[in-house]
Amino acid sequence: MILSLRMEITDVAQYLLLIAAGREVKHRHLRQLAHYFSGTRSDLEAEGFIELARQIQANLHQQPESRELAAEFLPCLDPPGFRSDAQAQQFIDRFVESLGPLLLWAQPITMGYARRMKGSPFDLTADQTEGIPGWIILYTLEGEGVLDTGVRKLPMRAGNMAAFEPGAVFSYYRSPGANTWGHYWITFQAEAAWRDWMAWPRVGPHIGYLAFADTAREEIEQNLAQLNQCFLSASPMKLELEHNLLEQLILRARNLLPAESQTEIDSRIARAQAFIEDNYNRVFTLDEVAAAASISTSRLAHKFKDQTGLTVLEWRDEKRMMTAAQLLRATTTPISTIADHVGYIDAPYFSRTFKRLVGCTPRQFRSRR
Repeated sequence: MILSLRMEITDVAQYLLLIAAGREVKHRHLRQLAHYFSGTRSDLEAEGFIELARQIQANLHQQPESRELAAEFLPCLDPPGFRSDAQAQQFIDRFVESLGPLLLWAQPITMGYARRMKGSPFDLTADQTEGIPGWIILYTLEGEGVLDTGVRKLPMRAGNMAAFEPGAVFSYYRSPGANTWGHYWITFQAEAAWRDWMAWPRVGPHIGYLAFADTAREEIEQNLAQLNQCFLSASPMKLELEHNLLEQLILRARNLLPAESQTEIDSRIARAQAFIEDNYNRVFTLDEVAAAASISTSRLAHKFKDQTGLTVLEWRDEKRMMTAAQLLRATTTPISTIADHVGYIDAPYFSRTFKRLVGCTPRQFRSRR
């Protein structure tokens, strides 16, 4: 049976409403939804979507907004259904917005494969403006995406992998110059040993980034395919196997790092980074950072620059600008309020600093959304 990629928007809304209401949705309708949103007939995306739908329903008790939305639109499950395409689209948009980020961390490990095709309903920007509550790994299998830290834009081409720690602020989307971007995504809570192994080259606070050579890709991609297959399975040892395969992935990535990138961050510098990232929006002195890191101020200045490529204050300013850029992109919050939120009492000084680091004023940056 060949499922059409074309669906009436009212049917899409109807099936999503069944999910939100905790009602049964036929397997073929879930596959139709998956094909509709991805723009393809890929079984990989379909099975991942079906598993995600199961997780949404299993965790509705943690999604009060979704339950309230379902109650509001429940009459639309009866004839004549949604009154118009506009009403159906309104429900779809509100349903997607109601799915809080905690849903992705409701299970120890959640993963999937997403293909963002130009013009498809899933061809959207994923914004994380509040800081994520767990870890995320992205790996590009095909096409090209863009990872936007707010201060810099990095390509996500085949073989590129990014890791986001709790608190990371970022967005990602299909590159405008590519017709498609296919990537694996994994959400999880990292064990202590994993965090040490994921001390990857930093492209910003809480964000690590790797670019694997073609010779290394096969090993990583086989590992990802096995992990995804395990996630979609009903194996009695599913959780144990997922844990093992994710740990293998993290170890393989670490092992494939160039030798010069495998030098672990000094624990004192890691403590300094943590202090800065927890206090970036207030005034602090180098002496305070040094005290938190149990290191002398002069030694801190030297080692921090040596291991991160930035000074302490440059690291703080990058964190400030990353957060400000995401708020400018994803909200209508006044610029003066954003300035205060990231630690600038003087809004004009914030604007000058933003232009110096990002290349344009906050107003210009917002107008490009």
